[in-house]
Amino acid sequence: MSSATYEHLLREALVDLSEMQEVDAKAVGRKFNIPGRKEEDHQYFLQHWTSLYLRYVQIARKLADCHDQILQPQKRQDARILLDSTIGRMLEMKDRIVTHCGEYVNLDEVLVDLKLTPDAFEIPVPSYFTEERRAEFAHECDFIQKMMENHSIDAAEFEPKPAASEQPMTLERAIAIIQCNERGRQGRQHAKLMGNIKEQTAMQNKNFEYEQHMNEDDAAKSIQKIVRGFLARKRVTDMRQEELEFLGMEMGDRVASNFQRAKLTETLKTRKQRQEGNQAELAQEAKEMRAKIKVQEGGRYMEEMLDEVLLHMANLRLMAKEDVLPEFPTEEEGGSLALLAMQPGQPSPEEEAAKKAEEEAAAAAAAKKQPQKEQKKTDKELEEEAAPTIGPSMFWSRFDHVRKRYMDTWQQHFQSTYLASKEFEQRLDKDLLRQEIMDGPGGVMAELRRCVDQLVMVEVTNLRERLERERGKKPKKPKNKKPPKKKNVKDPTEGRKIEEHEGRLIVNGFLQLSRKVRLADYIGAPNMMGSIMEEYERSQAMAQDEVKKQWERLIDNWNDYVETSLRMSKEAFQELFKRYCDRAAWTFEPSMQQVRQAVTEYCVLPLGSQIVHDLAPHANTVLLYGPAKSGKTMLTHAVCTEAGAHMFNLSPAVINREGLNLGKMVQATFRVARAMAPSVVYIDEVEKVFMGGKGKKKKKGDAGAGKSGKIKKDLIAQVKKELAPTDRVIVIGNSSAPWDGEFKEVSAFFDKMICTVHPDYASRMLLWQHRCAQRGAPLEDADYEALAYMTNLYSSGTILSIIDETLTDRRVKRVRTKAVTADEFLPAMSRAKPIFKEEYEAMREFTQKLPLNLRRARYPDDFKNDDEDDKDKKKGKKKGGKK
Repeated sequence: MSSATYEHLLREALVDLSEMQEVDAKAVGRKFNIPGRKEEDHQYFLQHWTSLYLRYVQIARKLADCHDQILQPQKRQDARILLDSTIGRMLEMKDRIVTHCGEYVNLDEVLVDLKLTPDAFEIPVPSYFTEERRAEFAHECDFIQKMMENHSIDAAEFEPKPAASEQPMTLERAIAIIQCNERGRQGRQHAKLMGNIKEQTAMQNKNFEYEQHMNEDDAAKSIQKIVRGFLARKRVTDMRQEELEFLGMEMGDRVASNFQRAKLTETLKTRKQRQEGNQAELAQEAKEMRAKIKVQEGGRYMEEMLDEVLLHMANLRLMAKEDVLPEFPTEEEGGSLALLAMQPGQPSPEEEAAKKAEEEAAAAAAAKKQPQKEQKKTDKELEEEAAPTIGPSMFWSRFDHVRKRYMDTWQQHFQSTYLASKEFEQRLDKDLLRQEIMDGPGGVMAELRRCVDQLVMVEVTNLRERLERERGKKPKKPKNKKPPKKKNVKDPTEGRKIEEHEGRLIVNGFLQLSRKVRLADYIGAPNMMGSIMEEYERSQAMAQDEVKKQWERLIDNWNDYVETSLRMSKEAFQELFKRYCDRAAWTFEPSMQQVRQAVTEYCVLPLGSQIVHDLAPHANTVLLYGPAKSGKTMLTHAVCTEAGAHMFNLSPAVINREGLNLGKMVQATFRVARAMAPSVVYIDEVEKVFMGGKGKKKKKGDAGAGKSGKIKKDLIAQVKKELAPTDRVIVIGNSSAPWDGEFKEVSAFFDKMICTVHPDYASRMLLWQHRCAQRGAPLEDADYEALAYMTNLYSSGTILSIIDETLTDRRVKRVRTKAVTADEFLPAMSRAKPIFKEEYEAMREFTQKLPLNLRRARYPDDFKNDDEDDKDKKKGKKKGGKK
């Protein structure tokens, strides 16, 4: 696409942002978290803010495309400011939605209202996350690779090893397995032989039926019938394909051909080269122009500033009541700009503050002398007044600045250069560059003014000393402020350089190279029935409440007649009642698209952009928990790839080795991670780190769990105390059994938790179709449907291993002669382990204990008002008190 296309897209994004800001501003001042209004806040944020959030996502997608393809380097900088601000506002809204509505909110109804496709759920990841520091990142990765090769380090050494079997296989067991396999082989051979015999018999019977000779007319009719049917089916198929291409639902052969794809790739590569060339030209020109202005014009500007400041000080001194030099503001107070803003006769800031304090004290004294009778407010009114309100976003001012700059500058600039002058290269504008260098933040004028302020302060100090000498007074020596004493803290890293620590971390396996995978490789479909399922859960919850009340009355009035009628004891009925209460229609697991969305918002976007990290809500720690082979490790590597981050490994498989000072290694890891930011600190099997307490039992064969727990104290101290708000370092923990750790410590340490469970039916269909096509052995649609249905409660990694085990290289080569069928996957499927009921229920129970902002909402328990919760608690205490 041309530059005109992206210019039009940028205008659309600016118009949409203007509309969104008007709608968004209406929420400013609304109170929330008022006691007794949980359900009202929930409905407000669910209905109003979710649609705004989804529209911000669409604007961010447009701006990401614009920033990726705009050639004009200065306009591209403004597009980046707009993109970062839109992403920041999007994350602000997501934080409010999660706080009041829970995690993994279903947006399928909003999608229908806005008339969008499911692709609108995908969060954009700007390309500049990796493009801007591609060379630097590649150099650092090469250094790590060479260090690993020099020390003969294999990354597989630091991966968790599967638990070995406790007892070796006996001779009888080995003989039994061989016998079973041999009998199976003989059975298959016999079945194959019988199948061949049946086919031969059927062929003989068929030949016997067609022994009668057919005349020429009948034979011609049969051939015509077959040919006409084939041509009719082919014509209908072609018409259907043309209609799909016309509607834009499928790409035609012309667009999808290899030639066209290669041409598009080459065009994109050429455009990127021009973009990088314009950016390099801008940096070089800015450097040269800045030096030239300082050399040729710096002296003149400094003289003008100095004369202006000294003249203004002289006027202030003449108009003052006493012959005293005015105080020169410090750099923190504004320097000479603050002095120039002062008018003759205007009191100094200290005098204004003292006068204001006196007025407030006099008003308070007058109020005490004449007390007024005020109507006492109720507790409810006081609570409503104390409730927080929704404030304006800090990103709105950035929206207004870029919008004004576009209307004043870029709109006219594009028409004069691209449309009128046909300047397709879109190089830099030197006039705009000079204006930015002169008056922009950190520009030449600001630098020169700081120099002038220092000169004026020296002049004022010397003049004040001379006046005091003339008046016969001893000049006061300026008080030198003593620097604050530094705390005598022992350096845990022994004062070594970053390079030394980096080398130690690489040698010991703490700093590793991440695999090159993308978030798009985590294949999964959105849940388009989410809202319907939620409505069903609400109706089921209401029905269960009615049944619970009846059963509770029955237990309270239990007697011999009831026991005889039900034919069970009271204890058995209470156990049945407990199981019924535990059975819930609550769907705690998200869709795979929601998992991908959460990882992008909580991990990738804050790591990739410093502006988004500093201004928008972000998490320092994220837990990915789910069954084995559900994609947790792959998502962690995808975060490193998408954000261009380095990967530090503190997993038990790395730290459970002899000769390591774990405390110093953890501290060195975080020190190097801050220096090489953005960074990801990865902890696999994180439940072993937080495993402890009297009630927790260690697993058999898990000797390293105790050693892993030794880093807990240092890990918490580094994350909670040492990480600054501007450090782009995130800790990602993976766990297949988070309930094995201390629940309070795990929930307190991790800011966000993302559940990665088994894929639903739609995601399994996509997984089977994508992997089989990738292996070069596509199946029939009916086979895909059958296999997706049969692999329910299998994790995504298990499904991929089933496909890879079946579709070997030898089998793929024979696809042309014999097509792959669903039956061939059954042997591998029978050997794979599904997610068992006990593990699934443990995952549900762990998730149910989490607070609302870390899991999916559960109706109606999560939105009961405080008085209702108190009634339920009192009711439970009364029941517990009865004997």
